[in-house]
Amino acid sequence: MLTAGPSSPAPIGNHELPGLFDCLRRYRTLIIAVSGGADSTALVHLLERWVRCSGSNAAVPLPILVVATVDHGLRPESVHEARAVAHLAGALGLPHSILTWRHDAKPDTGVQVAARTARYRLLEAFALGFPIPALVTAHHLDDQAETVVMRLARGSGLDGLAGIRRSRPLGVGTPVPRERPLLGLPKSRLVATLEVHGIAWSEDPSNQDLTFERARWRAAWPQLARLGLTAEPIARSAARLERARQALEGVADSAWSRLAAINQGMFATLVRPQFDSEPAEIRLRLLLRALAAFGATGLQPSLAQAEDLLSALATDAFATQTLAGCQIEQESGRILVFREPGRQGLPVLPLMPGAGRVWDNRFAVALAADFDGASATRCLVRALGSDGLAAFRKQVDALGLPARIAATLPSLWIGECPVAVPHLGHDLPGFSLRFLW
Repeated sequence: MLTAGPSSPAPIGNHELPGLFDCLRRYRTLIIAVSGGADSTALVHLLERWVRCSGSNAAVPLPILVVATVDHGLRPESVHEARAVAHLAGALGLPHSILTWRHDAKPDTGVQVAARTARYRLLEAFALGFPIPALVTAHHLDDQAETVVMRLARGSGLDGLAGIRRSRPLGVGTPVPRERPLLGLPKSRLVATLEVHGIAWSEDPSNQDLTFERARWRAAWPQLARLGLTAEPIARSAARLERARQALEGVADSAWSRLAAINQGMFATLVRPQFDSEPAEIRLRLLLRALAAFGATGLQPSLAQAEDLLSALATDAFATQTLAGCQIEQESGRILVFREPGRQGLPVLPLMPGAGRVWDNRFAVALAADFDGASATRCLVRALGSDGLAAFRKQVDALGLPARIAATLPSLWIGECPVAVPHLGHDLPGFSLRFLW
């Protein structure tokens, strides 16, 4: 067993575990994202030790730990690394699942961004099958610093420069809370913890591939450190900016409750002139909320695009615009934001009994475990579309809902027949959906 020298980073001791993880007691299930690298390997070992050391006499029951690994299939070694994590989890007495990125077209450019989007989508859909879950990832202080400098190089605003959030609750596009309990610890302490306990981990060669932006920043850290720019002060600045971000979000929360509505997830409305009377920063935040709630997966607009939209809305000539998978319109003294199907249309999602999935980044959908088995093999969640509109025209007209909005509503189909459209009052026992707001 290795030991750390006097000048080496200190491994994480048992006395630190409650401070790191006791905040996770409010969940019943912790889905631990483990790739097999040093960071996530340390996370799963520390969480298992926390549960074991807390004992069974805790006043609040401890969460159940579940390990999940996403195999992106981008390298031949990935399948072996996923199996190694399965072995690691088994040695700790923890259940493990491998989630495979199969059905997406894997891009030639922007691979890491696409892989990250797919990873969260797979992990969150998996987590929906467990009671009161949270997704726990191993982001640490060095990740925070890298993220901040990358965003600074792009000219990010306050939210971007506040960096990675330690906790991300249920909200827009977040069907499962995300927790990052190691965010305040440097990577060196995680590595020291593994070394002192003789725990092995794998290295992803893409982390050193200078084709990727984050790897280039990592390679530049020694030079930046010589200039006094190190991870600790960057993370400290991010924490201070996060404090300011939270204050602004509080003001935006109040404004949203006064002048916005999400209409059961069908569309968002922002009432004018109240919207126009808010400070520009708050108007921008309200727009971004609506776009995130109704936009397409992975199409969150840039700050510059949102600023341009805000400027366009201030002109008398504004009529309609599309951005981030949304249609933005003005009518009758209000701004409307709703899903825009685009050229490729909205997703068609198979749904099996007992499974929970996320449809179109907007809704958590599920079939009860006892749903009729013969029908279940042909169950699809898809947009109502023109075919469904024809079948439910009376209900749409009764609500006074524009057809262009009604066509984007989620519906359950068995084969070629729409059998449930909850927004139109046409329910089916065993089928449920929840807007992710």
